[in-house]
Amino acid sequence: MNEWTHGLKRLTSGLKRLTSGLKRLTSGLND
Repeated sequence: MNEWTHGLKRLTSGLKRLTSGLKRLTSGLND
């Protein structure tokens, strides 16, 4: 169970990094 929650946290953090990177990319393209 602990391993599953750890993997879930890693997944969510990875998604946050991905979304932030996409936002930065789109904002750079808009400039």
